[in-house]
Amino acid sequence: MSIKVKAGGIWKDATSVYFKRGGVWQQAQGVYMKSGGAWVNGGLRTGILRYASSFNRLPTKQQAGSASFAARVGNLYQHVIGSGDVDGIVARITNRLGAVSGVTNNTTVLSNFTLYLEHQELNQTVQMYFGGATSTTIASSVLEVLSDVLLPSAFGLSKFTRGHRVRYRFSFDIPINGTWPVNNYYDWSYTTGAFGSRAQIYDPTVTTWTNIAGTGAMTFSGTAPTGTAALPVALMGTFVSGDPIVILTGKDSLGEGYYDTLGAGLNGGTGQFARALYGDGSAPIAGMNASVFGCTNLLWFNGAATMNTLVKYANVIDYGLGTNSFDGTANNSTALAQVITYDQSVLTAMRSNASAATGARALKIYGELLGPRSAAGGDYTTLAGQTVFGPKWDVGGDVASYNATRLSQVGTYLDGTFDPGSVLRGSSDPANANFYKWLPNYSNDGTHYSSTGVVPWATAKRTFYNTL
Repeated sequence: MSIKVKAGGIWKDATSVYFKRGGVWQQAQGVYMKSGGAWVNGGLRTGILRYASSFNRLPTKQQAGSASFAARVGNLYQHVIGSGDVDGIVARITNRLGAVSGVTNNTTVLSNFTLYLEHQELNQTVQMYFGGATSTTIASSVLEVLSDVLLPSAFGLSKFTRGHRVRYRFSFDIPINGTWPVNNYYDWSYTTGAFGSRAQIYDPTVTTWTNIAGTGAMTFSGTAPTGTAALPVALMGTFVSGDPIVILTGKDSLGEGYYDTLGAGLNGGTGQFARALYGDGSAPIAGMNASVFGCTNLLWFNGAATMNTLVKYANVIDYGLGTNSFDGTANNSTALAQVITYDQSVLTAMRSNASAATGARALKIYGELLGPRSAAGGDYTTLAGQTVFGPKWDVGGDVASYNATRLSQVGTYLDGTFDPGSVLRGSSDPANANFYKWLPNYSNDGTHYSSTGVVPWATAKRTFYNTL
């Protein structure tokens, strides 16, 4: 939809619409039209809605709220504009969990959801709206709620610049014994200091978050908050120019990232994926991390409705089922057969849910190969002198068989592969026993990257992304 204005006898697209409120002219953040009997935000831009931050994270587990009072949950959630300049920002909230132990629904309603965006480069904060309202209700188990578009003109800007830091400031209410989808692993530091994402649980009858609409660290009056929590809210938007690379990843704990503990915060960081997307901050890439610890938990990724709400906002998928473990099947051929069957389903679903918008980049899917393995099998000694287990990917299969399966999918289900082990292995020769061994100190447990190993991995991954 577009709105035309006549200037000098020529009809042109309007870039802004103003209305008068209380005697003051204000810029509209959304223009509404009726579609199918419902009022929807028609917007003023024609761009493709994509993930627009390097630090987007999908909730992966549920954390209980207070059992003694109806609680308010306050969050600061850090973002950095990635992939390109953005001409409008949209917040995405979900009340659906990543499937941990098969649980995906959250039965608690998140009420009085109130959201602001702090532009840290300008030290300014602006409220965001939902259907023109200052707050909204997030229904139980809802897959997604989108905010109205926030235009850069709200900050006196013509665009949101790639690399700029912005931060959501938001709160919502839950009833006694209420729960909400939560992920604790997004506080990765891109400097030596804290990243800027924080969360608190408090009783709104005795505690007030005094600067929710302000800037800087959270400040409270009254009784001190009683605990911490974290709800990741995605930052999406439309790019000023074209459809640049935007990456969705789905992996297990290797992608989830709580083994990347650089920076202060809740249980560590956003991890390897965010580190690869952000780089040194000079040219961050936008994406969404939908990884879930424990590989079988990733099976939720194939839900048709979930897939539809995730894939359409990206144009590249970094796919990694089985990068850590599969399902514990003792028979290698059975486990590989399960991988193949699952892949054929989920990869087909991914392609079918790609954005069909005019000008959209064609969706590309890249499969990650297995790196050094030591989750099961015969013992061996690593180059670091650590005694760990043999080159297996759980009891279900070996590295060579899994990687051969991945490579065979190129040209049908995959558009290519990425080998993270190329910078982590003791040898580049598959015939050499060191091919399956970690370089010294690159892993603390034989399965996950250490804080040393994650650095070359993330650098190699970022280099790969920049070739796409």
